[in-house]
Amino acid sequence: MGVGCQAPASDTRSSRSGGNSTGDTSVGTGANTTGINTPGIKTYVSGAIALKSGDVKAAEVQLKNAIKENPELRMPHIKLSEIYRQRNDFEQAVPHMEAISKLDPYNQQNMYFLGLGYQLLGRLQDSALAYLRALKLDVVDPKSTVNLGLVYYSLGQIDPSIFYLQRATELDKSNPRAWSNLGVALDGKGDLPQAESAYRRAIELEPKNATTLSNLTNNLLDQNRPEDAAAAALELTERAPSSAAFRVLATTLTRAKKWSQAQAAFDRALTGNPRDFQTLEAMGDMNIARYVDGLELDDALRQQAVEQYRASLALKPDQPKLAEKLKKYATAGKINKTP
Repeated sequence: MGVGCQAPASDTRSSRSGGNSTGDTSVGTGANTTGINTPGIKTYVSGAIALKSGDVKAAEVQLKNAIKENPELRMPHIKLSEIYRQRNDFEQAVPHMEAISKLDPYNQQNMYFLGLGYQLLGRLQDSALAYLRALKLDVVDPKSTVNLGLVYYSLGQIDPSIFYLQRATELDKSNPRAWSNLGVALDGKGDLPQAESAYRRAIELEPKNATTLSNLTNNLLDQNRPEDAAAAALELTERAPSSAAFRVLATTLTRAKKWSQAQAAFDRALTGNPRDFQTLEAMGDMNIARYVDGLELDDALRQQAVEQYRASLALKPDQPKLAEKLKKYATAGKINKTP
């Protein structure tokens, strides 16, 4: 199946429910604006002005002071949440977004960002609830929809994951992330042909996405279509060339028993990264496959595989499955199956 879902949708737009710009100095307690004599407002305005002038450090101090003076002020929380989100500091952003959700429960953008913050912090159940609330406020929000699908996938709830990811592709048919992640979820359910269709649609929209191309290759291998998998892997090396891409190509060619082409692809992979322990293990697997395919008559292939396994373990000793493989093939004898 696929290697995993791609990252959640994210941006740093303002989380206010109205149309104010980031530099706006209007103030609110809950959903209502209030006057300049309300506690905390002068401090907030000073912070907003500092932020607009680019003095983020001073703005941060003033905005925090404004909240101390009046915890019911909404806008200082909004400004601080924006500051921390732009730093990708969701540990600090989330408490402010939680405060906004209480002061302004109908702020859909904030609810989306709260879901995103929980998701990035690994608080998946909280994230799902926040995204569901965001979708109650805006049922056609594609970002909350696709991210909710990702959260359900991470929670191991494949059916709701597929439901929301399919919904995301309906809301935005040109979103390659939605299609690619739908493919991963369908792979997780074992619906390989439908997953393949989703990956191919994602590739049409984003031809150079290495993750999607790699997932398509693995999907085709799982369907026992090594020739098609090799074609997809070749496409990967052409559109997003890398050592890992050539290793994937070599692995598919090994499954197709195209030994010389597989060796050439492995050589390309090692040229780009001579210390790639995964490539060295995969080369050993290829040589074991060749050894078995040749009725175990060419013991030099087994010996070469053992050397490659040892080289991989020297680079990364903590590979218990590979250590077992090495133990199995370290001495001559009938193997009768591929690694």
